[in-house]
Amino acid sequence: MKYGFQSNRTLRPVVAGFLLVVLTGCFPQQAPERMTKYVRVEDAVKAGDQAQWVTLYDQGLSEVPADLIQLKGLVRLGLRKNPLATIPAWIGDFASLEQLDLGQTPLTGLPETLERLAKLRHLWLNDCQFTEVPPAICRMGSLTYLNLDRNKIRSVPPTIAGMKSVKWIRLNENQIAQLPIEIGELVALERLYVASNQLTTLPDSIHRLESLSDLLLANNQIRVLPDSVTHLKRLLTLDLSRNPLSQLPDSMGELKQLRQLSLTGCPLPESEIRRIRSLLPDCYVVF
Repeated sequence: MKYGFQSNRTLRPVVAGFLLVVLTGCFPQQAPERMTKYVRVEDAVKAGDQAQWVTLYDQGLSEVPADLIQLKGLVRLGLRKNPLATIPAWIGDFASLEQLDLGQTPLTGLPETLERLAKLRHLWLNDCQFTEVPPAICRMGSLTYLNLDRNKIRSVPPTIAGMKSVKWIRLNENQIAQLPIEIGELVALERLYVASNQLTTLPDSIHRLESLSDLLLANNQIRVLPDSVTHLKRLLTLDLSRNPLSQLPDSMGELKQLRQLSLTGCPLPESEIRRIRSLLPDCYVVF
């Protein structure tokens, strides 16, 4: 019986496989450290550059504490549910900021310096007093999530096309009468929520949203659904409930990936309901 080491030729696949596992990150590694959440400004200031997450939820703040400017390493900042009248221009100095929560505040505007937040990914501005989409936001190419639910926004500007990375936009419960043609330039957009507005139609350019999977249009004034919607090949969820729709396009059958369609509260005759079911046999439809 012979004993000995395997030849180099035999070991090569083993070594290569081991290196592949390590280099691709599949090898067991230590879990990343969790951020410490600071709820008091003084505690965060003491931590200095180690303070990455500060949330000052519902603390009765009428202005943003000036001491926060010392925290150059901030990654998350929460100021939700405070009676803030304005946001200071130095907010744009937080070069590492990725998440900013200003929801449930009486804000009506934002400083132009906000666009300097090159790493900002998630922005909450829901339940504020905005009557327009703040211009600085439309120049933020890094944003992936924007929540402007329950404001007083009447229109969406063409400059929204500047949000090249956005994947999820929430504009529910505003006063929007139409969407701009330029919304079709948001090719990374996956979810568009514009329920409870005053929309009567959609721009034809919406068919260019090739990544769109969720489209919520409930409780608007849409009487005719444009054929352009049926060109959204990746659409999974479509909510048209509580619109004055009496029929859908014949091309609805082209939505092969559609899995959920809500038509509750729409004045559809029984014959149209049967037709829709035949057009979308693999879709869960709620009438």
